[in-house]
Amino acid sequence: MSKIPRQQISQIVSIQEARDLTRNYRTRYRNEIKGHLFKKEDIEAILNQRGCIGIRAYYGIDDVGKKSLVLIGVKETLSNYEDILGVAVDRGAPCPTQCDSSSPLMT
Repeated sequence: MSKIPRQQISQIVSIQEARDLTRNYRTRYRNEIKGHLFKKEDIEAILNQRGCIGIRAYYGIDDVGKKSLVLIGVKETLSNYEDILGVAVDRGAPCPTQCDSSSPLMT
C-alpha cells in the first residue's frame, strides 16, 4: 500500500460543511455521543513529541460501553505514517454532557 500524500491526510473545511457533517451524524445516531472535549495541554503533549506531524484518532469503547476517542501522535516515514508510541490521550469529556448547545455544529 502506498503512502497517502501529506496534503491529502486532512483538510480544512468550511463551518457550513462541518455543520452539515455533524448534523448528518446527529440525525443518524440520535442517542450517541456527539463529540469529545480535550485539553490544550494534552493535545500539545502529543504534538510536542519529536517528529510528530499530526494526530490520529482511534475509536474506542470503555469498560461500561461508552464510545471514546484515543488520540496519538503520528510521524512521517519514507513509506507510511506511523504512530508515535509515547503520549496517548483518552477520557475526553463527552458531549453530551460537555456540549456547546449554541454552536452551529450542534444545531
